[in-house]
Amino acid sequence: MAEETSAEVEATLEDKGGTKENEEVPRKRRKGWDQTSPAVKGPEQTGPLVSPAALPKLTTEQLNSLQMAKKYCHDVSSKFKQTEQQVIQMQALQDAANKQRALLLMSRIYVGSINFELGEEMIRNAFSPFGTIKTINMSWDNSTMKHKGYSFVEYETAEGAQLALEQMNGVVIGGRNIKVGRPNNVPQAAPVIARIQQEAAKYPRIYLASIHADLSSDDVRSVFEAFGKVKKIDLAPDNTPGKHRGWGYVEYESQKNAADAIASMNLFDLGGQFLRVGRALTPPMTLYPPNAGPILPGLINTGVSNIAAMQAAAKAQAAFPVLNEPGLEIPSVFGGGATVG
Repeated sequence: MAEETSAEVEATLEDKGGTKENEEVPRKRRKGWDQTSPAVKGPEQTGPLVSPAALPKLTTEQLNSLQMAKKYCHDVSSKFKQTEQQVIQMQALQDAANKQRALLLMSRIYVGSINFELGEEMIRNAFSPFGTIKTINMSWDNSTMKHKGYSFVEYETAEGAQLALEQMNGVVIGGRNIKVGRPNNVPQAAPVIARIQQEAAKYPRIYLASIHADLSSDDVRSVFEAFGKVKKIDLAPDNTPGKHRGWGYVEYESQKNAADAIASMNLFDLGGQFLRVGRALTPPMTLYPPNAGPILPGLINTGVSNIAAMQAAAKAQAAFPVLNEPGLEIPSVFGGGATVG
């Protein structure tokens, strides 16, 4: 039955003058599979082929133009690289200036709810265990000849202010619970301060204050080596040779050593004085930022022109307009400082 059907189909195709193969031809053409059409020819070579060796030599003028083009490209590339390097250096200087000014803001604290009968000396005695106090602003009322119940305390280090902020808020002085916090202008530098704190958490470095004057760096090392190997101890030197100012830094080899020392030695009685121990905030390359010199002295010799350096400092200063207060010292990353007002 199948053979008869196949034979009938072939017979029908023959009557129509075609075969299976002929039937597929139009379908192939419709689908774009026709390969029998002539290919499109490109432009033909009309002249003789020229060998590279047969090209004419460059004239003297053309050679000079070639050398000038090479020199131009080299000069442009050098300028691009120099400009890129200067931008990087400018950003580093501006970043250093921003950090130093942020550390300056972090070195100041607000003390409120002070008993009106208390004077500056009482405030100094209460807050000096956390580090060297640079200034105390009592905000006196000329009509009553008494202070207004609040003051601003500025430390030489941001760590001293941070420890005072953590340990003195709510303490009773003169029968009143004092309030300790950051000045209102600190939020303007909040992003830079947050970055400083994040970077400081990476360093196995701690800050010490209220160190007895008779204790040497070797004495401090012998005590703090109980928590791990001490890489370095820096005690702030006093004007008297061989003496320190009661605060400094201890650098360990690991974060765990530093954390154990902070947890164990804060408020530890050493030589009759209670130590104040906390996380170091300033970079490990300098001992006295932000109020005693450049925070990153290595950036001074970067090859940037004085004008560029001044522009970086001006931009950084514009970022913190709150620093333009009369009588407030503004340190410079280029050495020295200036007092406003």
